[in-house]
Amino acid sequence: MREPAKPEFPDLGLLYLIVVTVCPPVFEYSREFQARAADELDMLPEGSAIAKMLSDYSVMREQARACH
Repeated sequence: MREPAKPEFPDLGLLYLIVVTVCPPVFEYSREFQARAADELDMLPEGSAIAKMLSDYSVMREQARACH
């Protein structure tokens, strides 16, 4: 199997590559606040766009937690 071609870079002397991972903050909500949000969510109509958005937000929060 042939090796993939390597990219060529101009000779600039020393070349440094710095990779920084920045994790978004994950805000913590009190149990009382979470219960209030759950009650409000229960009042939304079936198939609510807001409910879908909150589901997506939940996934994003888990991804942010995994980043830390």
